Amino acid sequence: SNFKYLSRQIQFDEALRQLLWRMLERVELAIRSVIANHLSLQVSPHWFLDRSLFKHDDDWSFGRILRKIEDEVGRLKERHPVKHYRNTYSEPYLPPSWVMSECVTFGFWSRTYKVLQDPAHKRAIARKFGVNQPEVFESWLHCVTYLRNLVAHHGQLLGTQLRIAPQNYKGTAKHGKPPSVSLHLGADTKSLHAAAKMMNFLVKRTHLPCTFKSDLTLLFAAYPP
Repeated sequence: SNFKYLSRQIQFDEALRQLLWRMLERVELAIRSVIANHLSLQVSPHWFLDRSLFKHDDDWSFGRILRKIEDEVGRLKERHPVKHYRNTYSEPYLPPSWVMSECVTFGFWSRTYKVLQDPAHKRAIARKFGVNQPEVFESWLHCVTYLRNLVAHHGQLLGTQLRIAPQNYKGTAKHGKPPSVSLHLGADTKSLHAAAKMMNFLVKRTHLPCTFKSDLTLLFAAYPP
């Protein structure tokens, strides 16, 4: 009986992990596209070569950004876009943002957003997802990175408390009116429920088809408590 119950737990965790992974892929694609496109249009296609764009952080800095890109582009040098760029151009020595973005991990985008020097860039990127508070959006990116690593390494999800919590979001009121958009994640922001609500909020802002909520409901129905 105990073995059967444990087996059901494992099956549920695996099904939930697959569902979250599909959702995380959508979130990652949307976020990296928005950051890369915004900075390419506002700065240059090689925005990551502009030292003035970033502030120094103990965990992430201009030097580390460059090293990360160099390492990942070098590792994937046989990919067609990278190979084509290197065979066609000698300067700048790294490919433009739309090629580079295919090489680096999501953690790169979360950390790079955090160290952007100009608050206007951070606000513009966050607003693409309906968020007017960059510090809230930054916490969401950090949480998505953590959850992505947890899922990728087959970490247990059932009953797990996340180490990185997304912040609640209360939109800014205008002209005496209540905020039009907000997201209350519940009393326990380190729960998987809070992270799922946050990701659902982000994907809805992309206007892509999303069945995440209904898929979760079906999964929970198939595995009663």
